[in-house]
Amino acid sequence: DSTKYITLAKGEPIPLHFSAVTATCTCEFVIDLDLRSAGHDERLTIDDRGAPFRASSLARRYGREFVFVNMGGGMRSVPPKERKAT
Repeated sequence: DSTKYITLAKGEPIPLHFSAVTATCTCEFVIDLDLRSAGHDERLTIDDRGAPFRASSLARRYGREFVFVNMGGGMRSVPPKERKAT
């Protein structure tokens, strides 16, 4: 259960810090805060200006790289060990 409760005095601010990490996918999410004030319940949704936040992982290491060949044009596939450092 990821439910956490915070009780504040009237007018007391509290900074909340969130982080999201993914290792294998692209994820979209919003953060929903359930608030209770003077017996009134409210849900506050935190998002990215109306859109969900997005997080993505790094691409898996590719077995081949593509290099633009200027002489003759076009693209060709080059195994990483054949690629020359520039």
